[in-house]
Amino acid sequence: MPTNFQISRRAILAGAAGVALAGFAKAPGTTPTPGWQTTYGAQPTRQPSSAAPTTSGPPPKPTAPVPLTSIHSPHGLPEMWPNEPLEIVVQHGTVAAVTVTDTATGEQFPGTMDGTWWRPDRGALYLNSNYQIEVTANDANGDPHVTTAQATTVSPGMVVEVDFRFAGEDIGNGLPIWVRFDLPINADQRAAIERTASITTSPPQEGSGAGSTRTRCGGVPRSTGSRAARPTSR
Repeated sequence: MPTNFQISRRAILAGAAGVALAGFAKAPGTTPTPGWQTTYGAQPTRQPSSAAPTTSGPPPKPTAPVPLTSIHSPHGLPEMWPNEPLEIVVQHGTVAAVTVTDTATGEQFPGTMDGTWWRPDRGALYLNSNYQIEVTANDANGDPHVTTAQATTVSPGMVVEVDFRFAGEDIGNGLPIWVRFDLPINADQRAAIERTASITTSPPQEGSGAGSTRTRCGGVPRSTGSRAARPTSR
């Protein structure tokens, strides 16, 4: 009797296991839940998602308009006067740098922007020379854009050597400053000289032109002071 009881108990346990396994079996005509994989005797696992992973970071910068740069001179770049400024106008941007290079020698001329006008720090470029002008303008995002142009300074038929009698000397505070020409100047040439010539002093001294003759031009101080001035000419 005990032996029969044990056999019957094993059969009951085997039958219960069969019922349990049947509970995990796929019923005919049914579909497992998507994204899940069932393994008997193990915990259910999640299938990897096919959706693209999300990324984080700063948003891209908006597209900025490209700066439009124009380069001019009062008498035109092909016949530029050496002492006249360059007019540099930029739309949709700001001027970041200006480089003027003598194409024959490679010499560069540093200068200063004043509004839309660029002037060489030395006061003037050289006569009868070719220059490359390179302007770098930054757009609204700060990205640089380069514009280039070519300029040629005039080659006059006659160059007058100027003798500045008081260069490097101390002068009285009320003494007129005269510049003497080595060759006579015609009336139409004197008018052009009076329009473009300038005299600067250190310390600064206000003054006005004193007119010109066939051999000289000059200026007089507008007021007098106690400090002597050291003049230079351009």
